[in-house]
Amino acid sequence: MILLSYFCNFDCGYCFQRSFRKTIEKSFFSKNQMEVFLKNKLNLLLPNVDPANQVFVLYAGEPFIQRNNPAIQALLTYYSEETGAFVEAISNSYIKLLNIITLYQTKRSLKQILIFFKIIIF
Repeated sequence: MILLSYFCNFDCGYCFQRSFRKTIEKSFFSKNQMEVFLKNKLNLLLPNVDPANQVFVLYAGEPFIQRNNPAIQALLTYYSEETGAFVEAISNSYIKLLNIITLYQTKRSLKQILIFFKIIIF
């Protein structure tokens, strides 16, 4: 799982992150940090694991908020497209599916996102 940020567009009373989210919600995973993670750190976490068998689950307060887009795009472009790794997300699905499809229009990633939304959201 990749925690992109704690920022969320909702303030649900039952959220387990609610008590501490406001104090750290300005921090987020930048595009540069994602690239460094993928190029230099991922092998340390998943040594000898074929990328085609890797699944990244994006979560946050809400992963599809605008400031997370560069990091997500870096993951999809620099890693998933080249290696076949899967990317999924845990989302409150408030942000319209059409907006998400427009943002992440790489062939394989778009297919993954559509499958994910069809199974999880609908």
